[in-house]
Amino acid sequence: MTTQLPPRERDTGVERVPDSPDVLFEEARRRRRRRWVAGSALTVAALVAGIGLLGAAGGGGGSGAPGGRRVQPAGSGSGGGSARTNTSRLFPGAPSTQPHGVYPGTACELAPRSRYLPEWSGCVTATVADLTGNGRADLVLIYSRIAPPALHGLPPRSAGKPRRVINMYEASQAMLRIVTPSGQEITAPIESPGVHGTVSHVSVAALLAIAHVNNQQGREIFLQTGQSSSGSDFLAYSLYRGRLISAGVGFASGGDSADGNGFDCMPGNPARVIERNYQLIHGLKVVHQMIYGQWKETITTLVWRGPRLVTASADTYKRRLLPKENIGAGCTKGI
Repeated sequence: MTTQLPPRERDTGVERVPDSPDVLFEEARRRRRRRWVAGSALTVAALVAGIGLLGAAGGGGGSGAPGGRRVQPAGSGSGGGSARTNTSRLFPGAPSTQPHGVYPGTACELAPRSRYLPEWSGCVTATVADLTGNGRADLVLIYSRIAPPALHGLPPRSAGKPRRVINMYEASQAMLRIVTPSGQEITAPIESPGVHGTVSHVSVAALLAIAHVNNQQGREIFLQTGQSSSGSDFLAYSLYRGRLISAGVGFASGGDSADGNGFDCMPGNPARVIERNYQLIHGLKVVHQMIYGQWKETITTLVWRGPRLVTASADTYKRRLLPKENIGAGCTKGI
C-alpha cells in the first residue's frame, strides 16, 4: 500500500498576518450567500425536471406504473427477480428456489409439485445457465431427497396470512439435475470425495457460482456443501459428454484463529486452481480480525484435465504473512 504524503511546506521567509475578525465575518457571510444561491438553483432544476417527467407521463393520467411505482426490468442483472423470471420463461413450470442452509442436520421444506422434480424434494435451488457454451440456457436444479415423518422438534416457520406452520423434513441426499432445452434430464447424486477413492453422501447443497474456469468450452457449477463456524466446504461439477462429472476434489474456505483455507481459479495452459492452507506458528498482532504472524502456508496447485482436477504440485513455506482465507473471483466470476 502506498501512503500519500502531504506536500512539503516551503519557508518563504514572509511572516503570515492573521485575518482580522471583520474580514473573517465577511468571508463567512459570502460563503453562506453562495451556498444559498446554489441550493435555490438545484431546487428550481428539480421542479423543472419533475414537471417535465409529468408531461412525459401524460400529466399523470395513468400512462405508467400505478401509484408512481417503478417497474423493474426483467433482463439479466436486475437481481434475484430476473433469475426467477428467466427460469419460468425458459422452462415453464420450473420450481422456485427455497431458502435453506447447508449446516449439518439441515432440514428441508417440501417443495411444491413440479414436473422437473421427483416427489418428496426439498431445499431446492433453481437457476438457468449456458453450461455447454452453445448459447442455449440449461435449467440447473439442486435439491435434496426428503422423507416423512416431519421433524416437529424444529422451530416452526410461518408464511403468508393467515399464519400457517410449514413442516420440515430430514434431508437424506442432495442431487444435481440439469434439464437441457430439448427436455433431456441429467441427474447425479452430490458426493464429497474422501481418501483412497472413497466418497460420502452430501445431504444438502446450495449454489455458489456457475463460471467458466478452465480451457474447455462451457461453465462449471460450484456447490457449497457444508458450513460451520470455522468455514465452508465446496465441490465443482461439469456437464461433460452428457454426464455430470465431479472435479474429484473438495475445496474449503475460512477457518479459525489458528487454521485457515482459501482457493481461487487461475487462467493458464492448462487452467489451474490454487489452494492455500494456513497453520499458525506464532502470532504478532491482529489486523482486521486476522492474525499477522508466522504461518506455515501450504500451496497446492491443481490443473484441469477435462472435467477433473489433478494435483500438479504442493509446496510448504514458513513465513510471516496475513492469510487470505477467501474464495477468489476467478471461481465465482470466471477467468
